[in-house]
Amino acid sequence: MLVYLRPKMPRSPVHSTLYIRGGIAILCLAILMTACATPTPTPGAVTDGMVYIPEGDFTMGTDIPAVCRLCPGDQEAVAPVRTVHTSAYWIDLYEVTNAQYRECEAAGVCPLPGDVPRGFEDYHTNAQYDKYPVTYVDWTMAKTYCEWRGQRLPTEAEWERAARGDDSQLYPWGAEFDQAKYEELQQRNVFPYPVDEYDDKSGWGIYGGVGNVWEWTADWYGPYQNPHQPPESGKTKVIRGGFSVGYTGYFRYTARVEAAPALIGRYVGIRCAKDG
Repeated sequence: MLVYLRPKMPRSPVHSTLYIRGGIAILCLAILMTACATPTPTPGAVTDGMVYIPEGDFTMGTDIPAVCRLCPGDQEAVAPVRTVHTSAYWIDLYEVTNAQYRECEAAGVCPLPGDVPRGFEDYHTNAQYDKYPVTYVDWTMAKTYCEWRGQRLPTEAEWERAARGDDSQLYPWGAEFDQAKYEELQQRNVFPYPVDEYDDKSGWGIYGGVGNVWEWTADWYGPYQNPHQPPESGKTKVIRGGFSVGYTGYFRYTARVEAAPALIGRYVGIRCAKDG
């Protein structure tokens, strides 16, 4: 049987040039994509006033009773303790200030804080209070502000992880209740104070995790579930980490309070977050 072999035709110079150029283009594209890829931030890195918290697990809630006779429902609200997973995210180091919020007003996006009582009319406009936390903002106003920044309100789990750290810190000063520390912190809460006035950095480095003002979160309020599952709807939102004169239980990073989304108060402010 005869077998005929087709002779191998030489590659034309044009074809060879196109082949080589195509290979070079693919190689250059791969190099460019590698060079332009955003590197994963270092855990705890700070950029533009926000701290990076990597994907991971943390302990949320507590079964340890509060050292408090005047904290109605506090223990029921923060139990059971459980492990919760979060994706990577960024969260503000400080509560949003009056000066920062006024920028959103100037852009024609954010409304003026409302229902400011007599004697506090200039709290939001006087430069003396520029570094104080913005207050008298309801949940929708807080959400609008964060979205104007290209961000969002933190979930309740994100807020608590940022405050407690991954070592389950319960109080700003450590794991155990300290009467002297409690009294010192309580004395600050007569009136909101500048967000950077005290070096009370929490587990992941945020300030004001306890004291100063409460902060709106994205989640609806409801009893804790295990595994963790925030309610899909409700009548009240969760506020975290704020004003707590008289209630020692509220000086714990686990403390949570429910508030109507339309609530506007002297001790309710904003902290923003974004996906990592």
